[in-house]
Formats: sequence, structure tokens, C-alpha cells
Amino acid sequence: MLSVIRITVMVFTLLSAAVWATDGSLNIEGHIINGTCKVEGVVIDPDEGGSGVPSPNIDFEFASNVFIDGDTQSTNQTGDVRFFIRLAHCQATAEMQNVRPRFLTSGTLDSGGRLINMDKNGPQNFSMYIYSNQDVGYPADMIGFNQSTGKSYPLPLSPEKMDMHYIFRIWKTDGQPTKVGPILGIISYEVEYF
Repeated sequence: MLSVIRITVMVFTLLSAAVWATDGSLNIEGHIINGTCKVEGVVIDPDEGGSGVPSPNIDFEFASNVFIDGDTQSTNQTGDVRFFIRLAHCQATAEMQNVRPRFLTSGTLDSGGRLINMDKNGPQNFSMYIYSNQDVGYPADMIGFNQSTGKSYPLPLSPEKMDMHYIFRIWKTDGQPTKVGPILGIISYEVEYF
């Protein structure tokens, strides 16, 4: 049996890691301090309103399509924001394949991994989920690891960079038509070398 050496580094802590707010932004923080791979930045895909330029911290105001616009015909609406973590300065493809990000959120996770009851002062009828690239159909050569299945996938041709693609998804769970205001989501993550 393959023995796994695991070093977990907690890189960001916040008392309330996911809260509802009026200004509406998505803040993703984290870095790798073990090994040679470093996080070059977190990027919101340009199609989702981001600049496409890596940044250590992204304050992202959700685009209008992410707001949950209920109407008399709608019951469960969803909204997505695509983003990716760009790793750089990796010395070898093998090292990149051994990097595993795991997202940390506060609140209650249901059996499906959705974040519910985000904040005691905010709406309780919405869920959120972080999807890995394989879940959302990104080409396999864009990333090396799927957090939900634990499987590794082919890595990009260049050994110097790797983009880990994810989707931040929210959706209504109570079936009642409504419109949600802007949402503030704080996402932090650990990094494992195994």
C-alpha cells in the first residue's frame, strides 16, 4: 500500500469565513509555503467579470447573472463564478501533481458538500459549493487534481505553471421566488503535499 506523507499548512483564518454583506465581493486567499510551487495568484475568469490577471487577493463583485433572480415560474435558481488558482515556479511536473488544495469555509456543510447557513444574520435558504475542474467539464490537461474524487489528471505541457480551475456556485434551496442582493464570500484553503 502506498504510504502517504501529508503536510498540511493552514494559510488563512477568519472568524466568519463566509458572511453576507451589502457591497458584494468574493475574496479568495491562500498560498503555498512548502515545496517550490507557489501560488502566483487567484484569477477570476474574464468572462465572469474578472481581469484575467493573477492577484494574491481577489475582491470580486458578482456579475448580475450570479444573483439569484426568482420569478413566479422559478423554484431553484443557480449562479456561478469561475476562477482559478495559478501555480508557478514549480520545478517539476511531478511536484505539481502532488499539490492538493482543499477549500475551507465556515457555516454548515450538508451531505452534498454544500455550504448552508452561512451567517446567522443572513438568508438561510441558499447553498454554495466549490466545484473542481473535472466536475464542470474543463479539459483534463488544465489541471492535475480533482478534490472531490482524489484522482489525478494530466497536467499542462509546461512544467512551470498550472491552473487549478474551480467554480463558486450558489443556489436557492427553498423554492421561493426572490432576488438576492450582492454576496460576500470569503474562501480560504489548505495545501497538502502527499
